[in-house]
Amino acid sequence: MTTKIFYGDLEPKDLAQELYAYFDRGNFQVQQFGDASRLAVQVGTRKDQRSGGQTALTVSMQKVPDGVSI
Repeated sequence: MTTKIFYGDLEPKDLAQELYAYFDRGNFQVQQFGDASRLAVQVGTRKDQRSGGQTALTVSMQKVPDGVSI
C-alpha cells in the first residue's frame, strides 16, 4: 500500500468526517473504528442490495507530527 501524508493542522477525525459525508449515501454505508489518533474508515456496499455483491474498502489514518498519514 502507498502511504500519503497530508501536512497541516489536521486530525484523523477531520478526514474521517469528510469520507463519511461523501460516501454514506445511496448504495454505500460507512463505518468508523478506532480512537482520536488512529482511525479506520470502512466504505462498503449495503447489505440489502439486490445485485453487485458485497465489497468494502478500508482507509487507515494516523496522526503524525506534521499532519495525518493515510
